[in-house]
Amino acid sequence: MSNTRVGARLGALADALLTLEINTIVKPGMSAQKMPVVPVALCAIAQDYGRFLLDKRNGLSPRIQDGDTTRALADSDIASGDQQAFERLRDAADALIRLEPMAPDDERGPIVARIKSNGTQIARLLTGTDPATPTQELTLLVHKAWDVGTETVIMQTSLQIDGDVITRVSPSMMSKDPEQYGPVDPGFISLVHNNALATATAQWRSLFDLAADLLGALGDRLFRPRSG
Repeated sequence: MSNTRVGARLGALADALLTLEINTIVKPGMSAQKMPVVPVALCAIAQDYGRFLLDKRNGLSPRIQDGDTTRALADSDIASGDQQAFERLRDAADALIRLEPMAPDDERGPIVARIKSNGTQIARLLTGTDPATPTQELTLLVHKAWDVGTETVIMQTSLQIDGDVITRVSPSMMSKDPEQYGPVDPGFISLVHNNALATATAQWRSLFDLAADLLGALGDRLFRPRSG
């Protein structure tokens, strides 16, 4: 691999490290399964998104354009997990957002918006790309989509390299209603989140310093005067 390509990849890595995001999720029945290869993960993500949109308990009625008419979204539309599947998920989520606006405190809203956003980005990145040999950008996006799924994020902290720190808290964290997330103490959730934040921040700094050092070393190698 040429020095130029190595520099480009290191630069892309440094760009990806400009922001750190920590999400805390309460999830029943965790399998702790590692993400499989990208093509398999794409199928699982598409099916997970489809289950959420089609689950009658969620009270949604996703529809997609089919020629000159619209019809209900079906499991078969998304089972393949290919580019067209994510385009259909994007379109179905977009239609729900436009035609069935949800209240600001409706926790379905952020998940539908996530399906639209991830569907849009994944479909774009799959254009002309073989999922068996994914780009770095596609791999990172699929990994995050796999990790978060259709769960409700109850705490999120974003750190920018310039020092800005933003923490978002779900209104459910302010509720003592045991029917919402079970007997989970908000103080315990905050402790878990803060511990994850401290660990991630330490690793983030180390990775960013490493990327900066490698870029510096590459620059020295490229621009060092040649002897003789």
